[in-house]
Amino acid sequence: AQRLGASPLAVDLVADNERIEEENFIREREERRKRVLAERKKRKLKNQMIVKALAEVPLLEEARRQKKEMIANEKREKAIRDLQRVEAVQERKRQDHDSMSTHRQSKLEN
Repeated sequence: AQRLGASPLAVDLVADNERIEEENFIREREERRKRVLAERKKRKLKNQMIVKALAEVPLLEEARRQKKEMIANEKREKAIRDLQRVEAVQERKRQDHDSMSTHRQSKLEN
């Protein structure tokens, strides 16, 4: 009876099989848990990106509006400067014309 104690045939195959099944069950459960956590993390990151993108939309629209407004103001200011330049040229021409007329009249009177 003592000789069978060290024998490989004396191993309890049922208990060994149950141990292996338990280890497999634990390993699969841990892998499932990790997959679920990874999926949750992935979904959370995706939601955060969507929320961030949606939050940026009004900022982008505001920036575009401000840019359009700035361009319109620049065009308006340029138009005003151009108009002032044209008015200044016309005023100089009028003054030159007036001074020439005055000069001619003074010559005619003399």
